[in-house]
Amino acid sequence: MGWVLWADDKVPAPCPGCSSYNPEENLKKYAGVPERRWRDTFETFSPKRAPAMAEALKAATEFASRSSVPWLVLAGHIGCGKTHLCYAVANRMTAEGVVVRFWNVAYLLDVIRSTYDQGKADSNPRESVEDMVYTPTVLILDDLGAEKPSDWVAEKLFEVIDRRYSEGKGLMVTTNESLAKLSPRVQSRFKDKEMCRIVVTDSPDYRTKLGVK
Repeated sequence: MGWVLWADDKVPAPCPGCSSYNPEENLKKYAGVPERRWRDTFETFSPKRAPAMAEALKAATEFASRSSVPWLVLAGHIGCGKTHLCYAVANRMTAEGVVVRFWNVAYLLDVIRSTYDQGKADSNPRESVEDMVYTPTVLILDDLGAEKPSDWVAEKLFEVIDRRYSEGKGLMVTTNESLAKLSPRVQSRFKDKEMCRIVVTDSPDYRTKLGVK
């Protein structure tokens, strides 16, 4: 199957010569959901493996159905299932035709940095950054706080979060860090209860619990 990106479009569309086209798969791939994670759904997430994640599961389900506030922050230990819930949200929303982008935060910053470092006089890097983090209806940022800190990183992350806050666009964030360790400016956006729901869990790493290596 071939894809094309028309000049005025923000989401890849099937080429006119394609004989088959699956819009849900198209949106999943555009969202950045690896094919092996297409099976990560709310139905395959069992809170029995981590009972403390029951509230997170409920919050993520409501976020995906857009019956809650526009933002969701999940904070908890490594391996408790936060990334699974990110993919479950992406899979549910793309199935309903919503434009979503999923990014691991450290990788996103690497991509943005490389975009700005291209050094092409005739290029406008903000156009591609625009599509990466601002155009999608819902942006999912996984593992906030795991990135290597610097002034540039702090400023870029706040720029992304603050603009989506100003525009009222959907945002889901996961972090292994205590929220108190995040920058005060980011904390201030997350503390707006009319915009953001925060779920903090003390669930342990279920893979360690099960002896999975």
